[in-house]
Amino acid sequence: ANSLVSGALRLMPGTTRHLAEVVLQKTGGNPLFMAQFLMSLCDEGLLYFALTSRRWEWDISKIREKKISDNVVELMMAKLRGLAPDVQEALRVAAAFGTETQTKILEIIDSAPGRRVSTVSALDVAVSEGLMMKAGCAYRF
Repeated sequence: ANSLVSGALRLMPGTTRHLAEVVLQKTGGNPLFMAQFLMSLCDEGLLYFALTSRRWEWDISKIREKKISDNVVELMMAKLRGLAPDVQEALRVAAAFGTETQTKILEIIDSAPGRRVSTVSALDVAVSEGLMMKAGCAYRF
């Protein structure tokens, strides 16, 4: 957990140890949930980049107090519900192919007559939200 947190924040592991312990406790150690939890801390201003010190800082006491469901899936569900309908649909399409989807296949889907939404563009939003990864010509969960 600490290596993921320290790597994400580009800080020495000794600096992030207490934060990593809290993140581990709140997410059950699932790397995807850990990444999403860190992003939610940023969104809420509990984890922020301080320009004066030029590094990431956080309010550990408020993070400890932060209520999070025992079921960490709810964290992901809240994230998914907040996405635009086009992005949600693109995620459903990608999920139908399993853990990895080739861009070429998605481009074929996008070229269907009457198709108004770009699955590829919508999945790029999912990538920027940390829900998927783009590796070469493929999207991966």
